[in-house]
Amino acid sequence: MKTSSSHLTAEQVQATLERSGLTRQEFAARVGCGTSQLFKYEKEGLPPRMNREVQANLLRLAIEHGVIPQNAGQRAKINKLSKSRNTLRGRNDSEV
Repeated sequence: MKTSSSHLTAEQVQATLERSGLTRQEFAARVGCGTSQLFKYEKEGLPPRMNREVQANLLRLAIEHGVIPQNAGQRAKINKLSKSRNTLRGRNDSEV
């Protein structure tokens, strides 16, 4: 199944969890979601609309553990998700 660059399939989420060597609770904490939400992602993949921070964290972990290849498009998507999260919270790079 083909996915967009920012949405992982259920299989990719499962592979990332397995390759990370973390417990389900530790993995969920690193991603920023609850274990029940993580279970849903393992069964259904990532939904089209979801929390940007969680999405970026899952992409980072998938790249880190070799589940998906790192390329400029993936890195740009993660940066965009992270930047938009900070902007939504009323912060930007000039307010450091």
